[in-house]
Amino acid sequence: GELGTGTLVQNTWNDFQHGALEKTEGPLDVALQSEGFFTLENPAATPGNNSDNLDNADNANNAYLYTRDGAFQRNTAGELVNARGLRVMGQNGPVQISDRSPVQIDENGGVWQNGTQIDTLKITDFDNPQLLLNRGNQLFEAIPGQLAFDSVPLIKQGFLERSNVDVAGEMVNMITAMRAYQISQKALQSEDEMTDKAVNTVGRVG
Repeated sequence: GELGTGTLVQNTWNDFQHGALEKTEGPLDVALQSEGFFTLENPAATPGNNSDNLDNADNANNAYLYTRDGAFQRNTAGELVNARGLRVMGQNGPVQISDRSPVQIDENGGVWQNGTQIDTLKITDFDNPQLLLNRGNQLFEAIPGQLAFDSVPLIKQGFLERSNVDVAGEMVNMITAMRAYQISQKALQSEDEMTDKAVNTVGRVG
């Protein structure tokens, strides 16, 4: 018969269920209460930009990265950026804001200053988000040919979406997985002992 090979990981997947909201009162903190992702400029797609943090040769043709982390800030050039300095995209390109007046972001992603709408956050959704490539630091990238479309969001200013991990539930899952692994390990050891007997005892020439 076939020899067992023990336990192995078949695949991984991302859980995009919404996390709980935390109130921060930060004027540039925004949380998505709907499907979709904030759209960020991909520095690896910018000619001449050799980013150490996003050193992926295969993403050079993808102009955007995607995230649900809405902890934004204003850089020295007056652009809205994320914590890693990646520019946040609006419908008119990188979002530009002034430091001379408060910023309001409405539930549809409209960015307002002095009663004037200056841009709308570009929120992107996908037909199958599980195909997105995980680039770390809560950043994702679309694969070539993946269907993407602009989404009408529901956004809350002054809040951040936190982790959607259920710690207690995941601890139970880890214990279950550990027990399954232990059972698999014992079965493999028993199979090894049987093979040893077959080779060294049953197969011995008298």
